[in-house]
Amino acid sequence: AFVAGSHHLGLHMLRIVMALSLLVGAGFTCAEAQTDGRMKRIGDTKTVKIAHRTDATPYSFLNDKKEAVGYTIDLCKSIVESMGRQLGATLKIEWVPVTTQNRFQTIASGKADMECGSSTITLGRMKEVDFSSIVFIETTGLLVKSAAGFAKATDLAGKKIAVAANTTNERALAEIIKQGKLTATLVP
Repeated sequence: AFVAGSHHLGLHMLRIVMALSLLVGAGFTCAEAQTDGRMKRIGDTKTVKIAHRTDATPYSFLNDKKEAVGYTIDLCKSIVESMGRQLGATLKIEWVPVTTQNRFQTIASGKADMECGSSTITLGRMKEVDFSSIVFIETTGLLVKSAAGFAKATDLAGKKIAVAANTTNERALAEIIKQGKLTATLVP
């Protein structure tokens, strides 16, 4: 099971992160038919639509030339090359910018064939999309000014904590607050 969580409250919470959300959307009665349909479209159009975050450095972001780059972008480009060899064609990539809020819906709806980013596997998300094998594991932490003198997360009691909205990080912190392990205000 790939479940993110924390057994104790510290400045770091461990989460297992997946990079690639793939091909299968919710609401379809047969995942294989969905995948086969997309592969046929890719073969016919010679184009793979890749959703990517523009702000998920170092995994997926835009460089100075406004090109998608990063660790998971490189992995996705390798996957497209492999797909092209299997199909006997050179495939073009159509880049589809997404946010943390719409990345999974973009895959599920067919607006993109896969997503290259930093997405945590959850059981709920697995109902919408398939995930690749694990490509990285990351520790999530809280960033504070060193001059503030915070040594542990409970030192943040009564403070406001900025967090990326609609992310597993936000849900994990909200759960810690709900459990009474920390009294702080989340600011998405």
